[in-house]
Amino acid sequence: FDAHQDMITTVEFSLCGTQLLSASCDHTARLWQCATGQESMVFEGHLGGLLSAAFSPDGARIVTASYDLTAKVWCVETGDCIVTLTGHDLAVCSAMFSQDGAEVFTASQDGMAKLWAVSSGTCLGTFEYGSLIDTWAMTIFPG
Repeated sequence: FDAHQDMITTVEFSLCGTQLLSASCDHTARLWQCATGQESMVFEGHLGGLLSAAFSPDGARIVTASYDLTAKVWCVETGDCIVTLTGHDLAVCSAMFSQDGAEVFTASQDGMAKLWAVSSGTCLGTFEYGSLIDTWAMTIFPG
């Protein structure tokens, strides 16, 4: 992980266990091959440090959350940003995909959690907590 230029804020294994995703205050997320330790992709485009990063259930996309008040969804294969989710007033601390990968849930220091449609970047709902949200955990049960 010596490619990051600042503090690493989160790491996550892919579901199949062959890749590792890291996010950093250097404004980047990086994808690593576990077998070799080699970096295979850099996700650049945020204007602030990253606070979290997570894989989609199918491993084809990642979502990153940033001090720049946004979350971004990226294509793992190309490194391209698919959609930028804007609407929080303070840093986005956490972001995660729904079980089917069609939505992203974000939590922010502005005391709001938001549900987003990945396909359009549209906010589907806002949940007001009323004070700083540092981390958000969510479990979705099928059916």
